[in-house]
Amino acid sequence: MIKDNKISAEYSDIESAIRLTRLDKTNACFALTENGFLVLNADLGEGRRDYGRVKLHRAFPFTRLDEYISVLTPEDEDELGVILSLGDLDEGSAAACKKELERKYFVPKLKKIRSIKSKFGYTYWECDTDCGVMSFTVADTFKNVVKISEIRLLVIDADGARYEIPDINLLDSRSRRKLEIYL
Repeated sequence: MIKDNKISAEYSDIESAIRLTRLDKTNACFALTENGFLVLNADLGEGRRDYGRVKLHRAFPFTRLDEYISVLTPEDEDELGVILSLGDLDEGSAAACKKELERKYFVPKLKKIRSIKSKFGYTYWECDTDCGVMSFTVADTFKNVVKISEIRLLVIDADGARYEIPDINLLDSRSRRKLEIYL
């Protein structure tokens, strides 16, 4: 038989786990430090204070780039709150968050694969992208070349950076041949 206080304690834990703290211009101010780190000063129910460096993470759906953004502590990734829309923040905070999101979700588009060399379980890529020539290393290539749709691929390098191939059919035939083995 379960005692009432145990049920009450478990319910309290669940309740705290699903509580949503909305961050907007009334309770949160974001800024970038001179080193480019995003910091937060906010009142999350216990008075206004500096939370220091924070991380942003887009929640689903990814099609709404400026909405449903989770604000996390960098160490243990505890959620401090959620920005429902960047439009809910003051101009300076919205600009700082937008810049951080652009940095985090920067995804160069691959236009041509110059070479893919395999060595000791890694592949070493040299590619032309919309940002110029880039070289990167992919670990476990069969797992980290991800088919998003029939024509769209995502390549994730050893550091977690992402590279997109929006349409595999737009690659030249040599690039497609170099990539075929990993599909």
